[in-house]
Amino acid sequence: MKKNILTFLFFLAVLLIQIFFNEYIEILGVKPDLILITLLIAVLYVSPVYLIFLGFIFGLIQDWLMLTPLIGLSPLLKTLFVFILVKFVQRYRRFQNILLFSIGLLLIFSYFIIFNFISLLGVGLSLSEIIINYCLPEFIYSGILFIAFYYLALYYNKNRE
Repeated sequence: MKKNILTFLFFLAVLLIQIFFNEYIEILGVKPDLILITLLIAVLYVSPVYLIFLGFIFGLIQDWLMLTPLIGLSPLLKTLFVFILVKFVQRYRRFQNILLFSIGLLLIFSYFIIFNFISLLGVGLSLSEIIINYCLPEFIYSGILFIAFYYLALYYNKNRE
């Protein structure tokens, strides 16, 4: 119970950083999705059911507070992608670090493609323009943060044991 409360508070802190310090973590108009990054890394440390619940709740709060035009898309994608990653890590325990790293990056890229494609559906941009102008910059920034936080979490967990 104490671990769940601490995990919830940690995710709340990440959400507050994402919302209130958004202009400070933005680089050339590109913002990372810190909640998605944290959810994907937490697959190794948090109960799968609780993590899927957190993905939905914090995705919904993030959509609501950041005034996203499509409320519900972010929690749907976050919940789905956390579920996919949890199933891969559970099924292939021997390769969990390699899987988490490679599939996590793939899921981050897929998240931005789906999210931006649906968000910009009526704008008249082609899929290649959406990928090049929106998805790639967001993926590169979020991917670098994912790699950095992933190795930080592994280092912390290794030294804690």
